[in-house]
Formats: sequence, C-alpha cells, structure tokens
Amino acid sequence: MSHFTGKTFEDLFLENSGARFEGHSFEECRFVNVSLSQDLDVSRRTILRETVFLNCIVNHVRCNNIIVEDVVVDGLTVRLDPFFINGTVFKQVTLKGKIGTLCLRGKPLPGLAAGTGFETDEVAPLLAANAEYYKHVDWALDISEGLFSAIDIEGIPVHLIRRDPATQFVITRRRATEIDWLNFEFQGDYAPGVLDIFLKDRPEDSAVVIVAGKRSRTFRETLADLQMLREKGVAEPD
Repeated sequence: MSHFTGKTFEDLFLENSGARFEGHSFEECRFVNVSLSQDLDVSRRTILRETVFLNCIVNHVRCNNIIVEDVVVDGLTVRLDPFFINGTVFKQVTLKGKIGTLCLRGKPLPGLAAGTGFETDEVAPLLAANAEYYKHVDWALDISEGLFSAIDIEGIPVHLIRRDPATQFVITRRRATEIDWLNFEFQGDYAPGVLDIFLKDRPEDSAVVIVAGKRSRTFRETLADLQMLREKGVAEPD
C-alpha cells in the first residue's frame, strides 16, 4: 500500500475515467477541487477500493455515481459543509472519528453527475445497477463510531448500515406519512428539516438514517427530537 502524509491534491479532474484507485493510505492530506464523479454510464464506473483516509481535509470534492469498497475514513474535516455524495454505492466502508457534515444520497441529483444535468428517466439504469449491487453486499456502511457534526443517509439500504441506535435513527417514509409529526413540539430545526426534505417525491418503501451529531452544537436538541420521534412511532423502535 502506498502511503502519503501531509500532501495536497488540488485541481484533479478524473471524471468519467472508469479508473480504479486502490491500495493507498492518506494521512493528514488535503483534497481541494477534486472530482472522481461519473456520469450515468454504469458500464464504466470509477472504483475507489482498499484505501485509508486518516485525518484528511476535503474542500469542494465530488465523488458521485462511483463505487467505493473496503475504505476507512478515520477523521475528516469538511470545508464548505455539507459534503454531498450522490448515486455512489458502498461496500464495507467505515466512517469513524471526528467527521464533518455529510449527506449521502443513493439517487443522483440533477447537475451533480459529471457533465450537465439529466432527466429523471436517465437515472433509471444507474438506480437499477445500484439495487443489484447491494444484493451482493453483506454490509455497506459502518457509522457506529463516527463523531459527526451531522450526517443523514438516504437511498442506501438501512439494513446494510451498521450504526449506534442510541444516536443514529432510522425513519421510513411509510411511518412518517402515517403519523402527523408536523404538530409535534420539536426542540430544534434539524430533525424536522431533514424529514420534510425526505418526504418529498420519495418512493413508499424508502428510508433515511438521521444522526444526532455528537460534535454538533445542537446535539442535545436533535437527540431529544429523534428520541421523541421514536417514542411516538415515527422512527423505528430498534
């Protein structure tokens, strides 16, 4: 495994390369204006595999619609929060230590693929490929030891996510639409805000993982709100 310490990787555009990046270790490195993003062609997806990131910094990094396998991220500073990752699939990826704000989305968003925006029907082959991929994955993500500023995960099968149920909650669209949670008395804005976004134009069988970020200034309020959602049957009971 090649090891890099304290290096800066800047202005690297490896979009639509179909390349494989594997067997590297990065310690206290900076990634600035770097893109590994892929368009919607599932036959040539970029793969990031068997790589370790230790206390690194990302600033304007894009890695959408790719494949990430056997990767450990232990400490990650996110400039220009949040760090969105869309359309990417994960296999045995561990996120732990102090990590900034992340939003992981299973579905690509318009304009976030490499190249220009795309229409809804163009996304179907990638979503089908992602669903097939997860049929052969024993676990996708382990976030149980992550000390996040904030993180929410949508579009990744929740049964493939290893998490800490005390602070990391699962909410299904079915439960959230059956209960009138809009009239609940929330202590903060984060949990209801994520729920409101999640419920717009999502399939009936979709689910989201919402985390009370232990490094967030609103940790106590968010945790209390998520615990209330669990008590009232909106969040899964675990």
